[in-house]
Amino acid sequence: MPKHCASFEEWSKKKKPRSTSASTTSKGALTKLNSIVAWSKKNSLLAGSAALVLVLAIVELVLIFGSSAQGLADQYKSSVNSASASSLDNPSLFPLEGDAAGLPDFLASSFTPFTVSEVIATVDEAGDSATLAVHTKEGATYDLAASKHAGWMGPFYSVRWQIDSLAPTIRVAPDAGLQPELKFTFADLPYTVTEISALASTGESYATLPGILRYTEPAFAFLQGGEQVLTYTSGSNVLTLGPTNTDLGADLIAGSQKSLKKTVTKCSHKSHCKSLPKYKNKEFKVKTPAGSWDHLSTADSYKLKACDIIETSYVSAIEARVNFTCPSKVTRHFVWSDTYQRGFFFWFWYFSWTETSYKSDQKSLPLTIDGEVAVLFDSTREKFTEKTMQFEGTKN
Repeated sequence: MPKHCASFEEWSKKKKPRSTSASTTSKGALTKLNSIVAWSKKNSLLAGSAALVLVLAIVELVLIFGSSAQGLADQYKSSVNSASASSLDNPSLFPLEGDAAGLPDFLASSFTPFTVSEVIATVDEAGDSATLAVHTKEGATYDLAASKHAGWMGPFYSVRWQIDSLAPTIRVAPDAGLQPELKFTFADLPYTVTEISALASTGESYATLPGILRYTEPAFAFLQGGEQVLTYTSGSNVLTLGPTNTDLGADLIAGSQKSLKKTVTKCSHKSHCKSLPKYKNKEFKVKTPAGSWDHLSTADSYKLKACDIIETSYVSAIEARVNFTCPSKVTRHFVWSDTYQRGFFFWFWYFSWTETSYKSDQKSLPLTIDGEVAVLFDSTREKFTEKTMQFEGTKN
């Protein structure tokens, strides 16, 4: 060691007191200690009572000030990072809604609890509730609600904090459209839909620490195939083993929109299409032509422009739904004609039903057509068809 660098022990030996000498301080402390001992001998009963009061006061202070929102946050962090299922037995950290069993083996083998890097507690102005912001090394962030509870525990008044957000639970519900022999892989072990249904009751919820579940699904109907990664942080969750990607693809969307337009056009040709609004002639503000005419006929045509997608969703692994909203217009064709004539010739009246004059006009009005289209796979689960379920036109 260089000469100019002294060790901590050497430094502490050389370090001098700031003011009084060591002997003076020791003598003063010894004198005080002797006085306390002598007083306690003379007043042993009083000293015992004082000690008891002091202990009770310390206990009370611990019960009141020993619990804090940040302390709760630190406990939550430690419990999650322990990766122990026994941590779920603490309802102050992991409250559960009703009874929940532990994860079945095939799920537990594919589940990895989070590694929590930080939990920050933010207490509200009233001081009665808090938000715990959880950050994990896996990149997940989520918030938990916490609250303060105060009350009497025997002779003591206590204050404690607890988490109110429910601990994550998983209920396994295989998709109704899956074939029983399809296999899903958990921790490199394949399980058929039938086996999964037997191992995990669809009516039971399983409690787990916050974390990530990984499994591999087959390519089937709307199932994309490959590894699936699901994150669980809190509350009730359903593992459907069904399609999760709501992007149905451009070709499927185009086919669904074509189906909707075809259905609207077909319905518009009917004299009474209940899904399309009824218009009065005066709404089109067409000028009545001058001249001789005695009959007016009309015909409507509808045109849908490019539709916007409101929502795409799955009914099952073999059925998807697409909801559209389509800016449209209705064009009414007006035809005025003189179809009836009569005269008197050689003491006889004659009648003519031929058209002698003709005038026409057309006007358009905007409307919006909303519709839902189902995409259904056939029995082979290899081909699908689009079918318009319903649509409705609304005047703008």
